[in-house]
Amino acid sequence: DEEGIYVYSDEGDATVTVSGNADVHIDGDEEGVEAFDVIVTGGTLDASGTGAYEGISAENLEISGGIVKATGGDEASAIYAEKIKVKGGSLEAKTASPDLPACSVAPDLSEYETEKKLYASVNADGSDLVEYKAEDHDKYKYFSFRCVHKEEALKGFEATCSKTGLTDGSHCAFCGVIFTAQEEIPKVNHIDANS
Repeated sequence: DEEGIYVYSDEGDATVTVSGNADVHIDGDEEGVEAFDVIVTGGTLDASGTGAYEGISAENLEISGGIVKATGGDEASAIYAEKIKVKGGSLEAKTASPDLPACSVAPDLSEYETEKKLYASVNADGSDLVEYKAEDHDKYKYFSFRCVHKEEALKGFEATCSKTGLTDGSHCAFCGVIFTAQEEIPKVNHIDANS
């Protein structure tokens, strides 16, 4: 029964940084991720705790990109942190605890640079979503912080005999989520201009 990711330092400055994908799900009674600082800059961090343990436990949780999903045990918040700062990306947190909120503190969204919406629910499954209200923070068992997407075209280009091409596509200009994936176009046969 150990944590999925546990980083400790006598100086109290141990940091877990996620820029790729990390799925941390614990079978025993422990935190999914525990460190002084947890910093997510991209990719996906999906962490869950069980029993009386959080999905993420940190002094500071900072999200500047990517996706963070946290699930707490039936006696714990999904995220326990002194500060939760969201500058980009998205956050989803839920707990099965009847007595604790999904996050120990309200997420600070003051430095988020794009349009965003924070939704919450008194139900752990996220049903009956409402727009988040700070005065109801302790009642919420589910948080979902999402980008208000702005679709932007991704221009493709034709294939040549020496280079593959790409079809047109689109993504969100704010968070990068793909709406229409670009597909590779195979190289074309070489045509000799002299023949």
